[in-house]
Amino acid sequence: SKPKLRINVFIQEVNAGDMLASANYPLPQTDTILKLNAKKRYRYDESNPDSKAITLRDGGFTQTPCGSSAKPMTALAGMMAYGNTVCNKQYYVDGDEIIERGKVNEPSGHYVNFDKAIKWSSNVYFIKYGLDNDVFEKLGLLYLTVGIRLDGHEERGQMIPYMFDIDEITPYLEANYAKEVEYVRGKALQLYSSYIKEHKATRLNAFRGSAEWWGWLYGQSTMAASPANMAKVASVIGHDGKYVPTRYVLRFGDEDEPVRDASTVVPTGTKKLVDAMCSEAQKHRDNGNQLPVKVDGVGRFFSKTGTPERGLYTKDQSGKLVYSESNDGWYIFGLPCATPSSYLAVAIRMERLGRDGSSRAVKLASEVVIPAIKECGYQID
Repeated sequence: SKPKLRINVFIQEVNAGDMLASANYPLPQTDTILKLNAKKRYRYDESNPDSKAITLRDGGFTQTPCGSSAKPMTALAGMMAYGNTVCNKQYYVDGDEIIERGKVNEPSGHYVNFDKAIKWSSNVYFIKYGLDNDVFEKLGLLYLTVGIRLDGHEERGQMIPYMFDIDEITPYLEANYAKEVEYVRGKALQLYSSYIKEHKATRLNAFRGSAEWWGWLYGQSTMAASPANMAKVASVIGHDGKYVPTRYVLRFGDEDEPVRDASTVVPTGTKKLVDAMCSEAQKHRDNGNQLPVKVDGVGRFFSKTGTPERGLYTKDQSGKLVYSESNDGWYIFGLPCATPSSYLAVAIRMERLGRDGSSRAVKLASEVVIPAIKECGYQID
């Protein structure tokens, strides 16, 4: 019913890293693509309200802002530096600090713990968690590992570590990437120091307008991700802190493509984060979504949503172009399977949902994606 809606679903098996699916809606329209590649008789313009959504490339590898589904990356960065004990920290959240003023569920007026911050997606908690523990170096390393794009400051342009394989990373790009991370880190910590000094007494909207430098910590600013990137994040969480590069084909000619060795991202494991993301999943069950709970011997279902805002143009009754906010809906989750005995890491992105958001992506997972996975023979319950 939404003419600009695009959907991407990326699924990766955790133990071997096998890409099982990168599904797109709408399907690519060959005739339109040929016109675009030839004489440009048709030009797709996303800002044109008369243009319907079109798939020109595999959206599973197309990067856009991912909103709060990035918070598990901030959590992982802290765990990479300090282990699971960092998840025991609580931070006081003042009501005047909340960035999204209309967000009624974000906890405030008391100390917020790690579990509640994931469950209710507290922006302020993850800003304080990230800055208090100075997670930027580890966060940059995690971004590099899973392929997160950075839109560099000071005209440094886009930095994409790799599209398909981690071996695409060059020393030059890695050095540039590290330089960008350090630049943002310096600005963020400087701003945080000023905040601590100047706003202890008057905390009026102290965090508002700071997204440029603190935005990575809660899914804003200059970072962008594809469903493939975010499935890799879910894979690390489901594999207890280990990362296996994605395997796209099983055979080249007569030769089998081997499973790549796993590298350790979080030495102390990811149990604390799984616990918190299980609480988030239970919230969706309480809202009527049919989601699995656990598979003995494999693990528990865990998840995180994200609702980034993106602009959208529509026409009013007079035909005048009107700009409005339009949300995307993200849902990343770890789906435990008895057959095969492994997690599936899944990332869903639904673009241009208007006022709707991640609740639509959760519903899609519950009613379409998970049942389809079952139909393919994966034993989930």
